[in-house]
Amino acid sequence: MRIFKRILFILPALLMAFASFAQVTTSSITGSIKTNEGLPLEGAAITATHTPSGTVYTTVSKKSGAFNLPGLRIGGPYSVKISYVGLKTETVENVYLSLGEGFTITSVLA
Repeated sequence: MRIFKRILFILPALLMAFASFAQVTTSSITGSIKTNEGLPLEGAAITATHTPSGTVYTTVSKKSGAFNLPGLRIGGPYSVKISYVGLKTETVENVYLSLGEGFTITSVLA
């Protein structure tokens, strides 16, 4: 019985130790979108396409105009398209992502 209690005590400690060795294997694209007048643009569509594989990641900007595309594969190139109904679409080409480091885009749509 005593051995069983020791195992129950040691097992969670070992699991926490292994969890601390987790590795980051992705990157992200973050940014903000504003209008010509400098106001944050909510609801803009952001589409990032990993050109070699054709994988597409999408999100929508928040009320503050901020957006986040997490969990993207590293490398590139990516093509990032930012669009909003009635405004000119902006495209950012040749975006390369590094391991664990986000790429930031600040966009003004006219």
